[in-house]
Amino acid sequence: MSKKFYTADLHFGHERIIELAYRPFKSVEEMDKALIENWNNKVGKNDLVYIIGDFCMLSTAKYEEYTNQLNGQKYLILGNHDRPHPKGFIKVAQYHTIRDGNYKVIMFHWAIEYWQGRMEKDNKDIETIHLHGHSHGLIKNEPLNRFDVGVDCWNYEPVTLKEILGSVKD
Repeated sequence: MSKKFYTADLHFGHERIIELAYRPFKSVEEMDKALIENWNNKVGKNDLVYIIGDFCMLSTAKYEEYTNQLNGQKYLILGNHDRPHPKGFIKVAQYHTIRDGNYKVIMFHWAIEYWQGRMEKDNKDIETIHLHGHSHGLIKNEPLNRFDVGVDCWNYEPVTLKEILGSVKD
């Protein structure tokens, strides 16, 4: 059975992100290699990965070079550094909503205060959450049910919804 994973802010090919996000890498080549290895150690060939923005800082042709090295089916929600027509993804969108278990998942690159379903449940069994990137772990996950899935927050690897929700402290 395939799994769903979430991630954001990989910034493949972006040398300055090492300094800007305080990443523990000496070069962009070392960072890219670690991100690819971490991804492939966790994601299977048939898994689905939602990348919530800022996948790559290079030309659209480079996107496909990176996606070809990564396991799984890749769905890109565009971020502010993504090119308009990147290659190597099963779909590209600005905003996306899915169902993952008993959750309605709203995905948008930027953290938003209010999203459809934030204040109510579709029915008593469905809760709505918002997953985003962009902030590189610099904002709190408030309001409740908003989570930064950027690699800087998650040991430089994609995460499942179970891992995200398990990080919430009572």
